[in-house]
Amino acid sequence: MAKKRLNKKLLTVLLLMGVPLLLVVWYAGSARWPEIMPGFMHVMLGRDPVGLLEQGCELTKEARELEASQETEVSQIEDPDERDQRRKELKKEGSDKKWKEAFDTLGKAYKYSRGNNELREKILTEIAELHVSRKDYGKAIVVWRMLTELDATNYEAKRKKADFFYETARYGGGGNLWMDVVKNAEELIELRPDDAYGYMMKGHALTLLLALEASDDPTGTRIQAEEMLNKTLSLDEKNVTAYQLFADLAKLDMRKSESEEEMAEYWAKSEQYLRRAIEKNPEDAEAYLNLFNIYLRPWSNYLYRKATAAESEAERAKLRKEADAFYGKTLEDVDSRISRFKNEGRFYVIKAQMIQSRLKELDEVNEVIKIYEQAVQCDDTQAEWLATLGRFHLVQARYSENPQVDLSASYDLLREALDKPIAKDLQGPRRRLVSITRYGRIIPTLVEVCARLAEQTDDQEKKNNIHQAGPKAVERTE
Repeated sequence: MAKKRLNKKLLTVLLLMGVPLLLVVWYAGSARWPEIMPGFMHVMLGRDPVGLLEQGCELTKEARELEASQETEVSQIEDPDERDQRRKELKKEGSDKKWKEAFDTLGKAYKYSRGNNELREKILTEIAELHVSRKDYGKAIVVWRMLTELDATNYEAKRKKADFFYETARYGGGGNLWMDVVKNAEELIELRPDDAYGYMMKGHALTLLLALEASDDPTGTRIQAEEMLNKTLSLDEKNVTAYQLFADLAKLDMRKSESEEEMAEYWAKSEQYLRRAIEKNPEDAEAYLNLFNIYLRPWSNYLYRKATAAESEAERAKLRKEADAFYGKTLEDVDSRISRFKNEGRFYVIKAQMIQSRLKELDEVNEVIKIYEQAVQCDDTQAEWLATLGRFHLVQARYSENPQVDLSASYDLLREALDKPIAKDLQGPRRRLVSITRYGRIIPTLVEVCARLAEQTDDQEKKNNIHQAGPKAVERTE
């Protein structure tokens, strides 16, 4: 009898100890194998991946709205350094915390969506977009790769990864990076053989490999590049980039030209492709910009070089007259495009650069400044245009009897340029361009301007503030 009571007590103890232990194991295991727990219990425990995804998307929306309102507040501050400092304070106080909350929630959604690949794709897509918006491109690439591992036919994920490497290569990539673009483009072509985009991307990469002399088989690469571009146009006859690349190939052929006549033929071939793009896209500003940048401006410069190199005075005068006529006609063409595309600042920049290349008198600098100011009115986000304006004001200050006005204008423009995204995003695909713009152009000019401005005042406090502008500028990045 005593033995039976002992056994019952032992069984009771084991049950009291075992059931909680079993529940703990079940609870812990359900995080890894969600299917062992009913759905309603996951919801009760805050583990519902669908609900977490919705919550994460809502938090993302709130974070974006908060950041937009913060930027509106910051934009009211005139001083760039104060604006940057306030932006950092607001992010630390509010939006950064909201972004972290969104990431954490989506991370939980992914964790608890094990076994549901369709849902995981939605979650990872949202996470990738968050990383891009936060300019954390390395993590975005990792997530895009995770998406393609979940589904090898996920075109959108492969396209976004391919676009990142493509843009990186376009803004300063070497041969190895362009080879990566080729591989990414081939993946896109495999998934969508009737889409022109993959062929255009591969054709662009092969053309740049030729331009960089980074191909082991230039002849084969050239043939393949033409095949890709012809395929692009067979699928999309209006593809502006394909015509541009054909024009680039024609200019590359000039390396082989043995006479001026042969060189002129390649120039003419390049022009034909660019004008064909305009015929197919009469309302596309990009087609006209390509014509000016790839043919008209370079050809104008070539005619002037040819005139300068002429042996006799009579020949120089004749060629100079021809060059002047072509230059004048090109400027008229630019003006007509400015009238047509009133909000496209790049046409103003082309005009300013053409006049700049033929500057003879210091008074003409002011004309260039006015044209750049018109470009900035069209698009005030372009740090390089602001920096160029700043440099021209510095040039005027060097020869002015009253340099204070131009130096102050240059100082304000350069500091404003440093606050633009193109001068701060040192992690993105355009990081090489950003680095050159920021550290090679804006900051060195700003340092010189600060030194000149400091010489203009006897107020020691003002001198110190001006001298601090350079170090503050170096610190001001995303």
